[in-house]
Amino acid sequence: MKRPKAGRSAWHVFIRGPRRLVLFHDDQDYLRFLSILAFALQASGAALWGYALMPNHYHFMIEATSEELTACMRRLNRMYAVYYNHRYRQYGHSFDGPYKAHRQKGIFFILKRLAYIFLNPVVGGLATLPEGYRWSSYRNYLGVTGSALDVDPSPVYSLLPGRPSEGLDRFLTTMEKESHRPQKKNDSVPPVMDALADQFEWLIEHARLQGDTIGGEPSETVAFHWAKECGIPPRAMAYALGESSTGRIRSALLRIELKLKEDPGLALRFPVP
Repeated sequence: MKRPKAGRSAWHVFIRGPRRLVLFHDDQDYLRFLSILAFALQASGAALWGYALMPNHYHFMIEATSEELTACMRRLNRMYAVYYNHRYRQYGHSFDGPYKAHRQKGIFFILKRLAYIFLNPVVGGLATLPEGYRWSSYRNYLGVTGSALDVDPSPVYSLLPGRPSEGLDRFLTTMEKESHRPQKKNDSVPPVMDALADQFEWLIEHARLQGDTIGGEPSETVAFHWAKECGIPPRAMAYALGESSTGRIRSALLRIELKLKEDPGLALRFPVP
């Protein structure tokens, strides 16, 4: 998989064990993985903004350039695979293909994706509350001890508008909202498509609440434009809307592109949130 080149950015990173088999069998495995992760982060220059380790997969939010991210993940996955295969006397790949990394363009995407990461153990039935799960950094965001590998949430909070002290409240509001969002269960849909559709759902919800229009186009079309700017393909938008065809979305994108071409200043008034 060819990864896009990018400067310092936030990335949602995830990977599964082969055939969704267990990656972490006991506390020793979790702790060894986190010690390797800490080493890989320091060696690469990447910064960890959040994580959740599940028995057969893991999720990170990492701030890094594309080169730093590649260096970090290669070192991490290679070293853990060596450890895992030696301990369990196995051979071959320890992961189900290359890791997935999706760039998060904007603080609201970052907050939403962090909420998704921290709610993973709850959705998976491993904890009643996210703060009750040992193998995530959620407690750091609450300002309490107990995370197996500490993460500093202040870089995330500093990206939010308003006073830094308001960051926790904004984060908790996002957590509360995401905890009540219905979970999509469709094993035939690739996880990447679900993630992209989830991002688009937030964009369209935000556009509708703002009531924004571009050149008279409805708020839904504004969300189409934002999604395209974020690299979300029309098929993911259609999936999120429950539509079998992308025709309506492509027509709306064409109309708005023509209007933006005629008046470039419109785009400046409606940046991606």
